[in-house]
Amino acid sequence: MLSELEMYYETAEELGVMVHDAHFSETKKAASLCDDGVYVLLDKPEIETAAELLGRELKQIENGDLFYINSASNTPMGRLTRRKCENKSKWEFVQEILPPNELQNAILSDGPEYWRIAEGLSRTVKFVMEAIEMYERKGFVFKTPVYEC
Repeated sequence: MLSELEMYYETAEELGVMVHDAHFSETKKAASLCDDGVYVLLDKPEIETAAELLGRELKQIENGDLFYINSASNTPMGRLTRRKCENKSKWEFVQEILPPNELQNAILSDGPEYWRIAEGLSRTVKFVMEAIEMYERKGFVFKTPVYEC
């Protein structure tokens, strides 16, 4: 059985997307449209974050949220537009791989500590924190376990 990361690499290959290592000063990943194709660039990710990073970028590609590296997307208005597209793709990605009911079940079974929830879901703490924050911004209220003394 393929790991989540292997499945994303396979999906990238099927889409004709090239995945490369790169070094960035401000980000960990980028999906870009270049004259010779679509690239996903990952900044030497740790293995546990690689699947999440690649998955997010593939969601952006699926949504058509691509920009040329040296384009108008580097202007202030362009950066705002790009950020909106990235946030939309990120929200869809979170909903796809960690639906709110699954997150709620993890909170109830593993306790309110982020690291326990992340461990139980095989996700990073950062991803779980971002998911909870995104759902709460959308109006979701997560129940926490009640402990008896």
